[in-house]
Amino acid sequence: MKIMKQREKMKDSGNSKQVAALHKLLSALKTVRGFADLNYTTEIRPVKLLVMLDLPDFPVISIGRAGGFDMPDIRSYEQIKGASDSFTCPGQTAFDACLFGDKHVLRQGSGA
Repeated sequence: MKIMKQREKMKDSGNSKQVAALHKLLSALKTVRGFADLNYTTEIRPVKLLVMLDLPDFPVISIGRAGGFDMPDIRSYEQIKGASDSFTCPGQTAFDACLFGDKHVLRQGSGA
């Protein structure tokens, strides 16, 4: 019975890599961007954990099984192969892009 409860709990929150990635994102949003006391919701899809932040102009962020980041509604953003997270905008990684997702939404909306 105990194993079943643990599996059910993982279904609701994502796997351990997804949960760690979510915590990394929330921590950076607080420390780098200054967004304290964030409200968010998550939704499990077959291979993704979708994160909806209660922040203006932020896109849906998806976290893959291995903890990788993506913004499905943003058509393109900077990603340099082998780069480390810079915690800056436009950044070098998908994580950086997600951290500044609102700026990508505004850029895409303006046609830039």
